[in-house]
Amino acid sequence: MKKLKTILCGTNYGSVYLRYLIGLEEFKLTAILSRGSERSKDISQRLELSNYTSLEQIDECFDLAIIAVSKAATFETAKFFLQNKTSILLEHPISHFELSQLNDIAIKNNVEILVNGHFIYMENINSFIDAACEAKENLLGVSVDCYSRTLFSTIDILHTYLGKPIKPPRILEDNNLFKLYIIDFDKTKVTLKIFKPTSNQDDSSDSVVGHNIVNYYQSYSITLTHSWGVVIHSAIPKKESLSNIIKISDSSVDFNKLLNLRDKAIYSALLKSYSLIISNCKNEMHIDRYLSISKIYSHLVS
Repeated sequence: MKKLKTILCGTNYGSVYLRYLIGLEEFKLTAILSRGSERSKDISQRLELSNYTSLEQIDECFDLAIIAVSKAATFETAKFFLQNKTSILLEHPISHFELSQLNDIAIKNNVEILVNGHFIYMENINSFIDAACEAKENLLGVSVDCYSRTLFSTIDILHTYLGKPIKPPRILEDNNLFKLYIIDFDKTKVTLKIFKPTSNQDDSSDSVVGHNIVNYYQSYSITLTHSWGVVIHSAIPKKESLSNIIKISDSSVDFNKLLNLRDKAIYSALLKSYSLIISNCKNEMHIDRYLSISKIYSHLVS
């Protein structure tokens, strides 16, 4: 089995990749790119990795660069590795314009760009997507609440079971609390409410609203109650009955289970990345899909 020689760029959130990069036989982690913190020095020493603190220092070739640096540094870091014929896995979303530029470089150098939309591998979100795909009735419409920080992954989830957007988003309302859009996807229309930061102290570092999605059908609805919450199947109440809950798929989690589910999602993303790079087997992490997602994302954040 070919091992992908890998460099991990960013050891803050990027550290979630470490256990699998070390444990999976498909990968050979040999270096990190960091800002030179004591934490990154400790990681590099314990794991016997090269520790680069700038792109200019890098003097070896890699098969894969996992890029989990700040959003501001993502484009230049990605560009550097693609120009050096290294496939990349992006942790943070970037604009459609930047992603298109990177894709041109990747095609020229015959390497891959992958985007880790790991929320679609979360247990409860996966359950919601499966329920939507298995629905027996026609989908009448979808209502979505999200926050700016979860917007990209929200579109990713919708794209998974609704197909591509077929028209640019149309804004219906813009006030101090939120923006409201309507978006035409392949399978139905979506009303999307994007909540704004609530104060000057709110820097979008946390999500007030994660992924709240309701699918409406003729006689019932399916609801994803939050990024980590339950999936609820609800029927239209029968006459003289207040009962309308068909089923609750309770995937609500405590913090430890949340971390475990996140790690499993990272694990799935890494294996799918390996498959795409080695065999060029297209899957949901392929760049064509994320070019479509980034196009609508860029429209909504512009």
